[in-house]
Amino acid sequence: MRRSYLAAVFCSVALTLIYLIGQFNARFILFFSNLIFPLISGCAVASSFFALRKYSKPVTRILYDELSFAWLCFFMGMFFWFLGELIWAIYVLVLAIEVPYPSMADVSYLVGYIPMFLALLLYLKTFRGAVTRKALASTGLTVLAVVLASSYLLLMPIFFSEGDSVTLALDVAYPVMDLALFALSFLGFLVFFEGKLGEAWLLISLGLILTAVADLLFSYTTLQGIYFEGHPSELPYLWGYLALLLGFHVHRREL
Repeated sequence: MRRSYLAAVFCSVALTLIYLIGQFNARFILFFSNLIFPLISGCAVASSFFALRKYSKPVTRILYDELSFAWLCFFMGMFFWFLGELIWAIYVLVLAIEVPYPSMADVSYLVGYIPMFLALLLYLKTFRGAVTRKALASTGLTVLAVVLASSYLLLMPIFFSEGDSVTLALDVAYPVMDLALFALSFLGFLVFFEGKLGEAWLLISLGLILTAVADLLFSYTTLQGIYFEGHPSELPYLWGYLALLLGFHVHRREL
């Protein structure tokens, strides 16, 4: 297990250095960015698949149905996110055109949120006996703080920005869905952090939080007109995929 953590830390540091150095070569960082996203998200899909394969076999008669379906949803969510990354890369590297907004990549990203949300909901439902009022209250307060901060920094500028209704709806949909995933993953972490699954849930929660942060940064930099392929704000996406990859792997080993 220690080797897995070291590998994840090494990849995170290497990606950070490449992104920072790559800012001096626009052509290189554009190519690297569009190549690395499908690669790392694809590895996260593989990690979720191995977990699915394990939990498709009965752990106990009680847990089997809901737990196996939850992991099927995790796998499907990661697959659609990977598909979105692949479509984005095809636009840039194969078709050599600017990625439209909205695009088929956005469709895949948004579809992926649905099974991810169901996976978290089903998982918490399976262990609902461990969900306490204290955990619910802490999650509610944390989510409220995040809502207030994101509303001030992003949602209000989106509402006052110029654009058609479809673009506006997508700009709002991403942070809203991120917030829903964040709430459930944070609740899961509070429920499991003292138990055997605490380590895995910390990583899964971290991955989803980093994804939410990355979406906020992408929306903000796009609104400001400063985003470009290979922008350093993409790093939280990659760190998030690595955290999810490791979280699925650790969970498979722990239970």
